[in-house]
Amino acid sequence: MKRPVIAATAFYDKEQKYAYMTHPIFRCLERLGAVVLTLPFVEKESEDLYNSLLDRVDGVLFTGGSDLPAEAYGEENRGKVQYPAKPRDRVEFGILPYVIERGIPALGICRGLQLINTHLGGTLYQDLEEDVKTPHLNHEYEVEPYNQIIHKVKVTDQVRAQELFGQTCFGVNSIHHQAIKDLGQGLEILVRSEDNFVEAIHMPNHPFLVGVQWHPEFLYEEEGPHRKILENFIQAAKDYREGI
Repeated sequence: MKRPVIAATAFYDKEQKYAYMTHPIFRCLERLGAVVLTLPFVEKESEDLYNSLLDRVDGVLFTGGSDLPAEAYGEENRGKVQYPAKPRDRVEFGILPYVIERGIPALGICRGLQLINTHLGGTLYQDLEEDVKTPHLNHEYEVEPYNQIIHKVKVTDQVRAQELFGQTCFGVNSIHHQAIKDLGQGLEILVRSEDNFVEAIHMPNHPFLVGVQWHPEFLYEEEGPHRKILENFIQAAKDYREGI
């Protein structure tokens, strides 16, 4: 069987004005059986362009990275939105509706989870330290190596979470200062953190539209929930290709 082709959304260097991809994304998906392509930025959006890109792939990975613009969820930037990336915002918000409409498997990591939620009408905490006054964990643990387990998560949908992650209680890394506030339409929560923030979501009526707030690409090397979610994503991409 041919390897499924996964399009991974690119990171953006604002100063140098170029797109790039981090090695852990390529490495984990390749080692688990996929071919990875970088989804290009676009100068002029069109339905034909996005569908032509999607005709060539079996799944889309919405990667982590820079913050989404606050305007995308109806707020003003209060100075906490980090590393704006308009070319990236354009292609990700542009192509996601077609991914959903066509039933193409998609996995959102960190920013990717927030993108899915925002596109479907949800909102975000712009900055957990500023917006949340009650005691909570430090979710912005940006200290290498990134494969450190920072906190545990608890499953809210036992059946679906067991299918996707193979476990109902596990630990995750944590490299984010924003989080889901209001859930987008058509989405359900799969996993919450110990301090009750949303850590994983899915769309039940889509073949595979899943978002996780942590970074499984740094944690996949051992058997467990992080490898399992990536393997399930790749299998969904294979199933999609066979069904066309």
